[in-house]
Amino acid sequence: MPNTIYGLPIFSPDQLRTWDNYTIQQKGISSIELMENASQAFVNEFIQQFDQSKEIVVFCGQGNNGGDGLTIGRILFKLHYDVSIYILKDPKTIPSQDFNTELEKTMQVIKPVFISRINEFPTFESTKIVIDAIFGFGLNRPIEGFLTDCIMNINSYKYEIVSVDIASGLFASRPNSNQLSILPDFTYTFQCPKLAFLLPQNQTKTGVFKLLDIGLSQTFIQEQPSDFYFLQKKEVAKILKDRSKFSHKGTFGHLVLHAGSHGKMGAAMLCAKAALRTGCGLVSVLTEKEETQIMQNGVWEAMCISYCKTDESPALTDFEKYTIGIGPGIGKMELAQKFVKFLLQNSKKPVVLDADALNIISENPSLLSIIPVFSILTPHPKEFERLVGTWENDYERLEKQRAFSAKHQVFIVLKGAFSSISCPEGMVYFNSTGNPGMATGGSGDVLTGIISSFLAQKYSPKEASILGVFLHGLAGDLASNEIGENSLIASDIIDFLPEAFKELHNAF
Repeated sequence: MPNTIYGLPIFSPDQLRTWDNYTIQQKGISSIELMENASQAFVNEFIQQFDQSKEIVVFCGQGNNGGDGLTIGRILFKLHYDVSIYILKDPKTIPSQDFNTELEKTMQVIKPVFISRINEFPTFESTKIVIDAIFGFGLNRPIEGFLTDCIMNINSYKYEIVSVDIASGLFASRPNSNQLSILPDFTYTFQCPKLAFLLPQNQTKTGVFKLLDIGLSQTFIQEQPSDFYFLQKKEVAKILKDRSKFSHKGTFGHLVLHAGSHGKMGAAMLCAKAALRTGCGLVSVLTEKEETQIMQNGVWEAMCISYCKTDESPALTDFEKYTIGIGPGIGKMELAQKFVKFLLQNSKKPVVLDADALNIISENPSLLSIIPVFSILTPHPKEFERLVGTWENDYERLEKQRAFSAKHQVFIVLKGAFSSISCPEGMVYFNSTGNPGMATGGSGDVLTGIISSFLAQKYSPKEASILGVFLHGLAGDLASNEIGENSLIASDIIDFLPEAFKELHNAF
């Protein structure tokens, strides 16, 4: 399958250092110039969010992140912000050369205060804003002693905290265990997100993160491999296919959805309507005969394939014609289990598996061997746990996800904030759209309909997964902007799909 990239790379600390050095050499600039570019980008964002009404307190370590903090404080002071700079002087830390250079420049403008004991730590009012520049992405050891006390003090005050690139104490790409960390409200990060930002266990250690372009070499991205990527609108928009003037409904695929059962027909209707709204040519819903009228009254554009509870298999032939989505609202009764097995055995193409289909498979692991290659599974975390077992932390969960995709040659769309899409070749894409308002019943059924629709329209499984997840989140964001997170329901996501398509088309 083609290995096209659709977003920003997520690099390890070693790769990030190499990227800095590569940029310095390629562009013929000094490390100080790069540091000052990054600091200026931080300030440009900061002044858009915070005015001069509050005093700014900058805490700096003695490494390059501390050098960023010195430069940021100096620039803000020149912009007439009320700035105080404190340097945490750890006897175990040797100041970096760039830190010393920035310290000399800063002392000509504003005098930093050195703190080497916790009893020297200042006391603040809640009206201040803290800029955290103590440690950067290179931190690879536990924080101890005096610095631990400083971080605890900073976290104890009720003021807004903005971290420079990464919260001090947070490891960029590995578990933190019980490591103490700054708990920022915002993280202004340079050039690309850190893997830690995208995992639930680090939410309080990241806050809201904002990406800042500091001019690092784009050539490096093409030359340096990464296992992880963060989806971006312009790249995802390139997946969209044009619709030919002479197209007809058959051009855009026939999707068969095995969805719904007594009391759960809403799942089937949301799934079918989302598939139709996403451009599928024909949608048929395979559901119980007693529920057919509900389905046809609810979604006029969908067709129904009915079955009786006494049937051994659905009345489907010519599987080459269909793309199949299975799971929303089907339950786990014996007949549902028979139908799931039948559809997996007979499908001639990749399928989309969600909800009860995944629960049936987790209870009947032998079914894993008959899932068509490159199928798409869309579990939420609990459904995924039923498939692979428990994990100690989100990094282990991510590795289990990658291993499952590789072993079974399937795509896993693990739903949640920054939904992760693991590919059979080992690559993982994290989604950049979506909001907490989408944590509502039926949202996953909508996603299944969207992804299944794209698969039926002959997008590759990778394209269908990425485009489906991104569009679903984008529609949710547009709905949230209009009606708010608290009031958002699953059908609102469907209603805003047209606007989401427009945004993607306008992204070129």
